[in-house]
Amino acid sequence: MKRYFIRIDDRQAGPFTKDQLRSRRITPGTEVSNEVAYDWTLASSLEELRDLLSDEPAPLDQPKPRFWSRWCMNG
Repeated sequence: MKRYFIRIDDRQAGPFTKDQLRSRRITPGTEVSNEVAYDWTLASSLEELRDLLSDEPAPLDQPKPRFWSRWCMNG
């Protein structure tokens, strides 16, 4: 069974099975490697992982944290 590594915040995590990656909710932009190919690549470029990826693109605009909004309004 193939095992995968993922890069999160410039740190390597894993190894994970494909089923374990499903629960990690990887995105098309998640960097992935495996025990066979040591090069990092995007999850979207690996055919065997495409069924794990969400069809929805990540939002471009992330909402500001609430504390930031209150700070700006009070300051």
